Amino acid sequence: MDDVITRRRLEEGIQTPVAYMNCNFSAPVGDKPAVFTHDEVITLFHEFGHGLHHLLTEVEDLGVSGINGVEWTRSSCPASSWKTTAGNGMCCAA
Repeated sequence: MDDVITRRRLEEGIQTPVAYMNCNFSAPVGDKPAVFTHDEVITLFHEFGHGLHHLLTEVEDLGVSGINGVEWTRSSCPASSWKTTAGNGMCCAA
């Protein structure tokens, strides 16, 4: 996960934050569809948590908005929460 645009106040109003994830997951094999491994699901949810942290910020100071200027242990809090959700099976119950 990385940020492209960070939330901040401009003369025209609030700049909407933008983030992206570039994923390298298992590819399909033959005629079988791609299936995520458990570790890939954990990674996806962890990175998704960082993305939510960045996108849902209400801070308008560029230096500390989203994932910027935040202590590493604090920036991992939402990521760890989503990672735990994936790890305990709540997201994948059939």
